[in-house]
Amino acid sequence: MSLEIEANDVVRLILQFLKENNLSNSFSVLQEESQVSLNTVDDPEMFKSNIIEGNWDKVFEELNSVQMPSKNLVDLFEHVFYELMEIGEVGTARSVLRQTDPMIVLREIDPDRYLKLEYMLAKHTFDPSQAYQGTTKEKRRRDIAQKLTSQMEVVEPSRLLTLLGQAIKFNKENGILSKETSALDIFKGENATSGSDEERIPSVNYANIKFAPGSFAESGCFSPNGSFFVTGSADGFIEVWNIQTGQLRTDLEYQAKENFMIMENHVTALRFAKDNVTLASGSNQGELSIWNVQTGKLYKTSRPHLKGITSINFSFDQQYIVTTSFDNTIKMLGIKSMSCLKEFRGHTSFVNDALFTRDGLSVISASSDGSIRFWNVKTGQCSKVIHPFKDPSNNMVSCSVLSLNVMKNSHMTVVGNTNTLSIIDPNGKIVKNISKPEIDAPITHVAFSNSETYAYILLETGKCLAFNMQHDRFEDCAAKFDKDSIGFLHHPTKSILLAYTESCKINLWR
Repeated sequence: MSLEIEANDVVRLILQFLKENNLSNSFSVLQEESQVSLNTVDDPEMFKSNIIEGNWDKVFEELNSVQMPSKNLVDLFEHVFYELMEIGEVGTARSVLRQTDPMIVLREIDPDRYLKLEYMLAKHTFDPSQAYQGTTKEKRRRDIAQKLTSQMEVVEPSRLLTLLGQAIKFNKENGILSKETSALDIFKGENATSGSDEERIPSVNYANIKFAPGSFAESGCFSPNGSFFVTGSADGFIEVWNIQTGQLRTDLEYQAKENFMIMENHVTALRFAKDNVTLASGSNQGELSIWNVQTGKLYKTSRPHLKGITSINFSFDQQYIVTTSFDNTIKMLGIKSMSCLKEFRGHTSFVNDALFTRDGLSVISASSDGSIRFWNVKTGQCSKVIHPFKDPSNNMVSCSVLSLNVMKNSHMTVVGNTNTLSIIDPNGKIVKNISKPEIDAPITHVAFSNSETYAYILLETGKCLAFNMQHDRFEDCAAKFDKDSIGFLHHPTKSILLAYTESCKINLWR
């Protein structure tokens, strides 16, 4: 069961933090812009005591962060007016009567009561029996203190820091954070370590994800922020894992109750949207489903292909999905309608991957026919065809194009079952070929480290190579995986590598 958090409560947490840290200007601006009041004081009992003892300067200072009903404030300011008149502070009493908001409100809602105060001010006289009307000053103070404190919320100090501490404890207990973590960047949600530590080459097989006998991961993906790792299995199950422990995420209620996301057939493709919550899954029967990974709820489903889906990608504006298939086609669907808006035909073999360009005007696809095609989204026509692995000696295509990986500079790595890793620009021009003796078997997958310092190259033998993109050299990499991996991934924010095969486990390296 998901809980809804009121936006005003979040503002109050920040207001309390600002007040406790003496950031008075920021406090005032936030309170004014949000129209949300803290409605609590540091020490309610001390506030009550200050009223009873008549320490009005301290009372008014505390009231700056509290929103009170007008009636209660009128009673308070009226009483302060009487006390000022009693001790002969006529000038201050005049300011209270004529220049404060509660007294202006009194003049509007109860003119007779207000005129009584004006009359007392004009006469420069004070009559306790007339002012307190059968009671005493002390009793009036206690009554006012009771009314004001009853309107306040009693809140423990430092609530924001307390909640953050509880969240960190939960993350450590559930393996989301390492128990050895001693310094944390709260804003980024990661260890507060130096940049060099963040880009370390994984060297330890620290955990394994294990599947039931006969089951294995056919697809997998991380959410863009790295908070979710999801696998799709041959038995149709879509499962969310704790990447630190290799265990199922039981903090997700639907998984704790074993109400898993599930498709009727093999889950052959997975992809997260940019919101880190929306998950698209494809099956070996051409079905496409959209899920909420936090709740496990199925949003929509359709069947855009007649054969298995090989890849899924979202457009950068998150309005469209592009899918590829063993039926040799590429489909573009609207996320809201799940209807096919464009169909791109031209490949003569399986289409293994496709993605949108950043401007959303083109789709680029990779196929087992050895070609990469560029498609115009508006017309559906192919605007360019390149063959990155064509043998120049005989002009024959030497291998399939297995996948495309977009880099931060919009260049793309092109993976084919060859010993060369090619990098092309957005126009399809090859800008770099990485072909070195260390690549002693065909490449099956490539994954980049967080800042793309390293390109991790996985060979069909299971050997993993770490290529330093900045220094154009290979560096020692201890990570190794089973041969013929189906998928190979690097965590979006941490130095974690994994690969999945038809074996019943996934090896996790960091």
